[in-house]
Amino acid sequence: MKRILKEQVDAMNAFENFCSENSEIWSSTTAFGIALTALRLKINSIYSTESRQEENNKGVTHTKAEKKAELANSTVAVSNAMQAYALSINDQVLFNQMGVTYSKIYYLKNETAISAAELVLEKVQSFPAEELEPFGITDAVKDTLASVIENYKSVASSTRNVIVERMVLTSNLDKLVKEGNVIMRKNLLKQGRQFKAAYPDFYAGMVANAKVINKNTHAKMRLTVRDESTKQPLAGVLIEISETPLQGMTDMQGKCTITNVGEGKHEVVLKKTNYAVYTIEDVDFKRGKAVNVTVFMQSVVTEQPLVPVRQNEEEQI
Repeated sequence: MKRILKEQVDAMNAFENFCSENSEIWSSTTAFGIALTALRLKINSIYSTESRQEENNKGVTHTKAEKKAELANSTVAVSNAMQAYALSINDQVLFNQMGVTYSKIYYLKNETAISAAELVLEKVQSFPAEELEPFGITDAVKDTLASVIENYKSVASSTRNVIVERMVLTSNLDKLVKEGNVIMRKNLLKQGRQFKAAYPDFYAGMVANAKVINKNTHAKMRLTVRDESTKQPLAGVLIEISETPLQGMTDMQGKCTITNVGEGKHEVVLKKTNYAVYTIEDVDFKRGKAVNVTVFMQSVVTEQPLVPVRQNEEEQI
């Protein structure tokens, strides 16, 4: 999975876990529970698609057991969402039909397991898409389940099928992540505002966990320091980033690199004995970027103060 997609999925996963751990706050809010179920389904579909994408990209065919495990995971995820939908329309027959468990799929004979999965897919396809979408069952989810079923049926993919499957899986993964983001940000976070007054910590936690943590959140600074007169590299120059504990020292080539600098504007101060302090104001650090600076420091001639020498006076007798 691309890094940018993984960061978004990590945020969805953290958000879902946080909400689940605080279920007592929203348990009586049906709409919130339905949306969270849809998000869980989306996350499950993403991981299932990612797993098949990784194996397909390597050109490796899953073993029978691995394929069956995928079949069980995907089928159960969709059947659980269908049960939630069945409860919303008071359809007990549909609820019972969708009572599929992992063990039932995994330990059934091949033909029976495939039939059970195809029944779930058939039921999903028989209901209006607009009614199932609030529960997270979208075209992308249906395609994922259909693909898992076909993948289990097949013994090995030809080279052509591997290439086609790679394109399908990549496209489907993009769609699933996008749909998951919509559920989390435009549905759950929007609904979460109702808890802001009564449960401010819960709401703040929702917002915090929904944030995508970019791995390249820091910047770096590369400095080259030289003597202003001789243009020679200056070693041993102390470099400090204002309002941070970050500092560095130039090497024999007059170079120094400081990493993990937080995003924003900082003042950079350079110090060396017998040289005037050099300050660079408002250095703009941007995440994932490097700031390259060459500095020429001016030497300062310091005169040593004269210390008078006092002779010892003769001790009087």
